[in-house]
Amino acid sequence: MVYKMNPKYIMNGGFLSAGKTTKIARLAKDFFQKGKRVAIVTNDQTTDLVDTHSLRSQGFGFGRGGRGLFLL
Repeated sequence: MVYKMNPKYIMNGGFLSAGKTTKIARLAKDFFQKGKRVAIVTNDQTTDLVDTHSLRSQGFGFGRGGRGLFLL
């Protein structure tokens, strides 16, 4: 079975406390409700830093990738 995939990549950046994590969570929930598969990659270097903790508390799954990246 061959799956045809058309992945989208959205990069989000900005100043501290600019709302980046909130924006990512809202976009991810919107895409998920539309039936899309979503992966979020954060650059937190441990499990309890702000972005990873915030996204986990909103119900996003958690896994660890290479080089300290967390996949939600």
